[in-house]
Amino acid sequence: MEAAVALRHLELLDAWDVLAKVDPRLSTRALGFGIGTAMLALFWSRAFAMLIVLLGLAVLSLVTASVAAIFVGTEERQIERDLMRELASLRAEVRLLADALRREPAPRTDAD
Repeated sequence: MEAAVALRHLELLDAWDVLAKVDPRLSTRALGFGIGTAMLALFWSRAFAMLIVLLGLAVLSLVTASVAAIFVGTEERQIERDLMRELASLRAEVRLLADALRREPAPRTDAD
């Protein structure tokens, strides 16, 4: 706690701390980011804290997207396997029909 108080005295107060002086319930911090109960007072320290939070959200979003891509990729591979199986069966059926046409004699016409 003493380190937090010492750090608090080293930081310069800015306009955002006016609200906290008027009423402590009007603190401008959104997250409990800091040392103990001390809130960040400098603009650059708050900007750094916001940057860290945004980077954390970005990493969380990337992890979520990766997990979703794994599930989607699995489903797409299954669909591709089904389509390839269907295509193979269609090729086999066309091959059988072509063989059947080759075996049958050509139909005779009355002109012959």
